[in-house]
Amino acid sequence: ANNGSFGIATSERSIVQYYYRVEYILGSDITEILTDIERSILGIILNETSIFPQCNKSLVSIEGNGLQENKIVGMSSAPTDRVLSFCDNACAIVEGRMTMYISSTQSRRKLSVVDDGMNEILVKLKDSMSNGDLNSANSNIIRVAYVDPDDKSIYTINPELEGKGDEKSDVPVQRSIPAY
Repeated sequence: ANNGSFGIATSERSIVQYYYRVEYILGSDITEILTDIERSILGIILNETSIFPQCNKSLVSIEGNGLQENKIVGMSSAPTDRVLSFCDNACAIVEGRMTMYISSTQSRRKLSVVDDGMNEILVKLKDSMSNGDLNSANSNIIRVAYVDPDDKSIYTINPELEGKGDEKSDVPVQRSIPAY
């Protein structure tokens, strides 16, 4: 997962969207910090969830023969996380995004596969952030904290960031995200 992806990229895919706040040492390269956070998140998803049982050493039984029978067959840290606003001198509200690739044989069940995978990922991300698991992703990070999708701070776009990041829109799209 060094290049930010794992498994098989298929045409059936879904974007997982989440938000977080990162506090960092003043003067640090925020782009480098976000890249390191993305890489760490992908590692956590691969190694600490049931999505890729062959990667998770703590799962006792592995059913089937791995990737071919898995509903989600690949993950990517793309599209790149983007800063929505700065909350202080060395603090940013970030829209995190990653791609789940779904087995083409599962496309009929895509919605339930996506919902199950997304729920597990979001629960794991929230836990990892509240446990401080991502604080060590980069030596310049002070703290990474999950931000609830309903938090109004994620909808305040900093004028200096207007037009940067996502080509299509700089306003986050409200998607149905399960409450925890």
